[in-house]
Amino acid sequence: MEIQYSCFQDIQFDYVRFPEGFENEAEHLDFSKGDYKNSELSSGDQRVDTVTKYLEYAQKELQPYNVKISADVFGYSALVKNAPGIGQSFPKISKNVDAISSVIYPSHWSSGDFGLEDPDTEPYKTVNRYIKKENNILNDLGNKKPKTRPWIQDFTASYLGEGKYKEYDAQAISDQVQALKDNDVDEFLIWNAANDYTQGPNFNPKKEKVKDYERDDSDKK
Repeated sequence: MEIQYSCFQDIQFDYVRFPEGFENEAEHLDFSKGDYKNSELSSGDQRVDTVTKYLEYAQKELQPYNVKISADVFGYSALVKNAPGIGQSFPKISKNVDAISSVIYPSHWSSGDFGLEDPDTEPYKTVNRYIKKENNILNDLGNKKPKTRPWIQDFTASYLGEGKYKEYDAQAISDQVQALKDNDVDEFLIWNAANDYTQGPNFNPKKEKVKDYERDDSDKK
């Protein structure tokens, strides 16, 4: 395989899932269920099983070539047992990849998530509180534990409305990276839809010495 010799770190399966809201439209669509035609699983469990087995198959087929795989998942899939609408089970997917990339942009969380009124305005706390939960799940997987490599935010979500967002400057990005570092996560991916990335964040911070300390992002200028 060419990829084996192309210096790529892994093959990433981007958003390996069913469309959002698919469970609300499925009964109106004409499509083949293949091996699930006579399945006794619920339709939601069928979707979870499909995504899980797809990645399991991909990893198995690529192992002889020493090619690793990773997958993007919605961050909220780590906070629920399953996300049957989109077919993602965070623990099951994690067992079948070499790296897991949760999309954890602070702007994508709702008011009240992680005990925060406006998560986008507190990037350190949001990422810190999420990644602790993810680490707990992954640690339970033992030798099936993949590397964690989350997606963080490099864009300003002004669409959230006044008081609900903050400007994502170098400090806001550094805060997200710091939260990951404080939880022993050293790899991450950064997203900006326009490929206009902020200059100056600290991408290699030292781990904070004070455990369970959360800085007040609102105090930053």
